[in-house]
This record gives sequence, C-alpha cells and structure tokens, in this order.
Amino acid sequence: MSHKRIQKKGVSFGKNTKTRKTSINLDMDVAKVIEEKRETMMKEYKQDFPFGKIINDGLRSHFGLVL
Repeated sequence: MSHKRIQKKGVSFGKNTKTRKTSINLDMDVAKVIEEKRETMMKEYKQDFPFGKIINDGLRSHFGLVL
C-alpha cells in the first residue's frame, strides 16, 4: 500500500492531511504532565503514544475541533 504525498517547503501534503514539522519549547510543568499522560496511555492501550498526538488532541479540544 502506498500513499501519495507531496513535500513542499517543509510541509507534507496528502489526500486528507497537511502536516508541518515544528519545534516548540514546553514549560517544564507542561512537559511533565504530558509525559505522565503518555505513560498512562501506554499502560492503558499497550502501545506508544507520541507527544505529537497528545498535543494535537489537546489543541483540537482547546479550539473546539472534532476529535
């Protein structure tokens, strides 16, 4: 199975998605909470949950987007 993606100026475009790699500096307390949530989710679902997924879910919730 192959997915057609186009890469332009650091942005990856797909059929239903547009992703951009970014770096952010988190405050220590925020990073700690995210790490704790990640570890809890890993135990509950028995799979890895990257920081990006947790941050994206939090931003969707904050901006009222559908999860």
